[in-house]
Amino acid sequence: MKILIFQPHNNNAIIGMGGTILRLKEKGAKISYVYMTDGRHGTELIPEEKIIEYRKQEGQDEREFVGISDYHQFNLEDGTLSKLDDEQKDKTKQKIREIIETENPDVVFMPSRTNMHEDYMGCHDIVKDILLQIKPNVLIGKYSVWLMPDFYEKRKDTPKNVFLIDVTQQTEKKLQAIKKHISQEREADFAGIANLISEYYAKIYGTYRKDRTIFRAEVLGFDGTDEDIENISKLLDAIDITKITHGREDAEITD
Repeated sequence: MKILIFQPHNNNAIIGMGGTILRLKEKGAKISYVYMTDGRHGTELIPEEKIIEYRKQEGQDEREFVGISDYHQFNLEDGTLSKLDDEQKDKTKQKIREIIETENPDVVFMPSRTNMHEDYMGCHDIVKDILLQIKPNVLIGKYSVWLMPDFYEKRKDTPKNVFLIDVTQQTEKKLQAIKKHISQEREADFAGIANLISEYYAKIYGTYRKDRTIFRAEVLGFDGTDEDIENISKLLDAIDITKITHGREDAEITD
């Protein structure tokens, strides 16, 4: 299985879905990263002219640790993905088109639009627009970074299915991978926060399950054909929590 993961900043995917990435690697998936920005505004502790190179090196350190050899770097200015001018947007879309046509992925991951960060929203919108044009039936996965994934039907960016992924066994390595982004760890304890979020997901969604064996989890949304969604669910041994996030049809919940 070929996986293409778009991320606005080079530590987004490992934070939001690092355990899932490791599970996919264990299953033999071929994974490629696409970094959209240069990360220059990722910290105030290091001068801007140095942080760009630091973050490139940190991205390389993570990839080597996780075992990902293929990647693409766009080098757009950090913080600009939602406000590119027409020329920049056209060039960016063309590069995305070329990558998707060359890689021909089975699954494309992108940040959920409801993360509410301008770069996350910009990344989501640009990638989704190209996919609808050239690969409309590809399986799309959405990951959240810091915010609770906003997958409720009454809000925007609702996926067809929402899965809970058990990453209990992968969490230690995921946290080590996050710590490869040293400049970001100096800014905040991102690994510690990510660990707490995954524990929270496991506990809050575990409330709806009698089996209490999941201690760390990630939540991902998927759009695609029923067959493709079923295949990725089986591959990841995922738990379908769509009814929990969308609300039961018989509950008659309204805005």
